[in-house]
Amino acid sequence: MRSWLTLRETQGKLDRSDVVQVQDRRSERRAERWAIRRGMRSLVKGRSAGCGLPGGREDGSVVLKVTDATGTSAEATTGANGRIAGFSGLWTCGMVWMCPECSVRIGAKRAEEVATVLAHHLAEGGDPLLITLTMRHHRQHSLAECLKALTVAWGKVTQGRAAQDDYRMLGLRGWVRALEITHSVDNGWHVHLHILMVVEQGMSDDAIEALTGGWFARWSAGLVKAGMPAPTEERGVDVQRADAAAMPETSGAWARYVCKGLASEAVMGSTKAARGTSRSIYELMRDATVGRRFENPDTR
Repeated sequence: MRSWLTLRETQGKLDRSDVVQVQDRRSERRAERWAIRRGMRSLVKGRSAGCGLPGGREDGSVVLKVTDATGTSAEATTGANGRIAGFSGLWTCGMVWMCPECSVRIGAKRAEEVATVLAHHLAEGGDPLLITLTMRHHRQHSLAECLKALTVAWGKVTQGRAAQDDYRMLGLRGWVRALEITHSVDNGWHVHLHILMVVEQGMSDDAIEALTGGWFARWSAGLVKAGMPAPTEERGVDVQRADAAAMPETSGAWARYVCKGLASEAVMGSTKAARGTSRSIYELMRDATVGRRFENPDTR
């Protein structure tokens, strides 16, 4: 019999034109993040254990601050408007992997930065590609083994003469990567990379295939060198090319997508949920700390 998993709570579709619904959903997610952070204090050591506790001010005091959201990061990242309240004097750990609250803050900031850089390259005549590189794995592979293999394989992709030729001969301008990790009962740890790449505008499909094909070949060779099985091209690499004409309206959405990974190193967003019976890092933390109900995936 397969293990039972935490039941995923389903929420109705959010009407973003309804300010009450938007605020209620935001408050629910924040309350959940805070509950997870409280629960994690008994499970972790170091900086994360003190996150959210008094200690940011010399006298140990905590101050409630009420400010206008106009022009602030809260308005840009969450759509907050009017007067907003927050605490001053609380310790923050800044750990994107171990803290659900800090990861959201850092992830939102990184998404803004990626969107800004992407918009610049689009204005300068670049085209964006979104590439996903995946490794083959099985249930017995530990997370440490997967991460070690990823380090070796990514080094193969980005170092050496072939990587230099990507810039000199194949039209690569730059990239930003996002690491995403999930876990499933059946297959264990699943570690993969999302890469937002900018190339010269108007590159042919053949040129893009040569560039991304070279990345996959080096990625596969690196995984094999690290002791992992070689991935198939069908499952090991996915390339999406954006519609350049539509990108002025969608560059922010692409940046947020790639950054869903940037707060897990990459972006451990509070709304991130893995597919099927897999669990994201956020979901694993929630399952370990917050009261839960269970389901058997075989009898749903």
